[in-house]
Amino acid sequence: MAKVARAARTVSVACKLPQGLHIHLTGHPHIIKLHGAHSPYAIAGHGITAGISADVWEAVKVQYADAAWLKNGFVFANGAPQDTADEAEERQAVKSGFEPIDPAAPGGPGALSSIESA
Repeated sequence: MAKVARAARTVSVACKLPQGLHIHLTGHPHIIKLHGAHSPYAIAGHGITAGISADVWEAVKVQYADAAWLKNGFVFANGAPQDTADEAEERQAVKSGFEPIDPAAPGGPGALSSIESA
C-alpha cells in the first residue's frame, strides 16, 4: 500500500508596505519575499503572497514580534487565501504612513496656498 503524503499546511500573507518585504529568518536558508501593495498580486492595497509554510510564518512572528510592520498589522496571515483577501479589504482604510502624497490637498506640497504664503 502506498503512503499518502500529508499536505503541508500553508498560509497566505498580506503586506501593505509599498514594495513588499524581504524577511531574513534565523535558521532558514532562504529569504521570505512578500509581495507589496504595488505588486500585481495586490488586493485592497495589500500584496498577497500565498504558499508560505505555516511553521515558517510562526517562526517569523516569534523572531519579529517587536517589528512595527507586524505589531501594527501591516503584515498579517491567514490559513485560507479568501480569509486573507477579506481581511485585506477590511483593513484597506488603515494608513501605513507610506501612502503617496496628494499635491492638490489643502496645505500639501504643491498646493498654491503653500506657494503664495512663502
